[in-house]
Amino acid sequence: MQRPPGSSFEVSSTQNFHSQVREYTICFLLFAVLYIVSYFIITRYKRKADEQEDEDAIVNRISLKNKNYLFRISVNAGLKFPCSDN
Repeated sequence: MQRPPGSSFEVSSTQNFHSQVREYTICFLLFAVLYIVSYFIITRYKRKADEQEDEDAIVNRISLKNKNYLFRISVNAGLKFPCSDN
């Protein structure tokens, strides 16, 4: 059975789609692993106060999540830099 003339485009388009899905999945898993690692690193070396009020605990929790997010983004940017095409 012969392929229609536009089938080669569909094959490459399908391959592009699958490679993009693979790339997004790998990036998501990398983000998740980096978030977990950064959370454990920051909580391990974080100074613990003797007694904190509830408001201080909430502020500290928000800042910890913010630090984890920024740490994860910066590490991922550093890891992806050598892989960029430009």
